[in-house]
Amino acid sequence: MIWLKIIAWIIIGLGIVGTVAPLLPGAPLVWVGALILAWVDNFQRVGWQTLGILGLLALFSFLLDWLAAYLGAKAGGASWKGLLGGLVGMAIGALLGNLIGAIIGATLGIFLVEIVHGQPKQRAARSSLGYVVGYLIGTVFQVAITVLMFAILLIKLWL
Repeated sequence: MIWLKIIAWIIIGLGIVGTVAPLLPGAPLVWVGALILAWVDNFQRVGWQTLGILGLLALFSFLLDWLAAYLGAKAGGASWKGLLGGLVGMAIGALLGNLIGAIIGATLGIFLVEIVHGQPKQRAARSSLGYVVGYLIGTVFQVAITVLMFAILLIKLWL
C-alpha cells in the first residue's frame, strides 16, 4: 500500500503545480490524491465528510478559475469566437511547454480572432487584456483554495 501513498502524494504535488499551470486541474487533483490517501487508510483519518468538503472546494476552485478568465475577457469586450480562439491559443501555448506560452497563446488567440472577425485593434487588445487580468485573479483564488485544501488534508492526516 505504500506505493498507493506515493502515487497519492505525486498526484497532490501535480495538483499544487496545477494551481498555476494552465490545463492542469490543480484542486481536483489534490482531491483525487486525498481520496486515495483516505482509501488506503480505510477512511480513518480522512472521512467522507472531509472528502465532501474538499470536493466542494475543488469544484468551486475549478469553476472559479474558468469563470474569472471568461468574465475578464467578456468585460474587455471579447466575443464567443474570441473566447474560443483564446482556448485554442492556450492549448497550443501549453503544448509548447510552459505557463507563459499558454498565457501568451490565449492572449494572442483572443486578439487574432477578434481582429479576423472585424473588431478594431483596441477592442481586441482590451479583450485580451481582460482575459489576462481575469486569469490572474482566478489563479490567485485557485492558489488560496488549494492551499486551504492541502492544510485541511494535513490537519486530518497528522492531528
